[in-house]
Amino acid sequence: MRIMDEEEFQKILPHLRKALTFALENPISDFYRTKYAGLDIQPKNIKTYADFCKIPMLTKDEILALPLSKRFFVPVHEAIRYSISSGTASHNKPLIIPHIPKVIVNGALGGHTVNEGELHKLGINKLFGLMPAQSILMTVIAENNRTIPMIIPDISKLDMASTLAKELEIEAIISSPTILYNFTERLKKTNFDLSKIKWISISSEFCTTQKFEYFKKAYPKAMFKGSFGNSECGAALGFRCEHLREHPPQLYHPTDMHLLEIISEKGDKNEEGFGEMVFTHLTRVAFPLIRYQANDFATKKPYNCECGLKYVIDTSGKSEFDILKTSGVVFHTQAIADAVESVSQYVESEFQLHVYEETINGKILTRLTLLLIPKKNNLDASEIASYIEKQFQVSVDKMLDDLVKKGLFLPLKVKFVAEINGGVKSRHIISHLHNK
Repeated sequence: MRIMDEEEFQKILPHLRKALTFALENPISDFYRTKYAGLDIQPKNIKTYADFCKIPMLTKDEILALPLSKRFFVPVHEAIRYSISSGTASHNKPLIIPHIPKVIVNGALGGHTVNEGELHKLGINKLFGLMPAQSILMTVIAENNRTIPMIIPDISKLDMASTLAKELEIEAIISSPTILYNFTERLKKTNFDLSKIKWISISSEFCTTQKFEYFKKAYPKAMFKGSFGNSECGAALGFRCEHLREHPPQLYHPTDMHLLEIISEKGDKNEEGFGEMVFTHLTRVAFPLIRYQANDFATKKPYNCECGLKYVIDTSGKSEFDILKTSGVVFHTQAIADAVESVSQYVESEFQLHVYEETINGKILTRLTLLLIPKKNNLDASEIASYIEKQFQVSVDKMLDDLVKKGLFLPLKVKFVAEINGGVKSRHIISHLHNK
């Protein structure tokens, strides 16, 4: 099931044809000419969304199969940076994409995450950049004629970063949810006045409602910005207008820089609008991505926003990081967070769900093990697990407890740990099913 409004598609079509022409007819790369060989795909023949759907999807594996020298549709000297993201299970190597300066589109919705005019109005004269070096948010260093300097500490040494932040009396932060959470905990220990932070941009990974509420409480005077994207796309896929700022952090408006599709496996009423996000570049880039499957999932929802836009995308995160489908059930990070919130007086909000399979009496059943950080000593893990099981919503009308009672899942296990290991990005859900 493909979810895209035809009227919306027709508005995008002129930009799409230009992008397709560039991808198919440029003299430097024959990648798409080879990929589409025999399919008679021509920009002039794309007249409806149904026509566009005849174009095959693009996967990470296809890009990884290309030598880096072949990932250019522009002269090599135009590249100003290379983004680096994780590969796939079948290719244990990073995905490297070259990028040229962003094309500025007049009237485009979304734009850069860092709006210096907004920062100047707030009296901010420096930015604290707590992001991995390969993050798309760090591209402001290379691509903008900036007047506000950015301080970029070593994110592997957050204790030192918090000391630096206090000494510099920072007022604005760019970060991901995981890094910002860990940094905030350390910053509190320096006795830094968190109310001095005026502006925070959160991006790069899925953020739960609970974590967003934590940030708003920790930084009571901060204006929160947010965007959604990935390192491959080179620019934000979604942005949060001022009217979405107090809404759950998973909601975004799509930008005008890409054609964003939601590809659903089925048209079930309860899952209508949910599926994998597939995007297509609508501007000139170093490597144009046409119908690219980035392994991110979301739900498209009608929403008459005060800014004039008519819908939002409700992001769910990456497959097997923030969302996992197994045994006919789709597990979402936000649903787990909501269940953990029900025992927040006993455990921290951080968690990690591990998914296994066990053979019981010749029958293969799914076992979920939830890692939690206790706030108190001598907690009964089985009692906490039993309670969470009853609060863990796995569908519109069912809890995990219902599936356990029916013998479809084994009882939930809770394991208490001192910390959740996740690096610079949280892996909220880890599947061990592929190791079987």
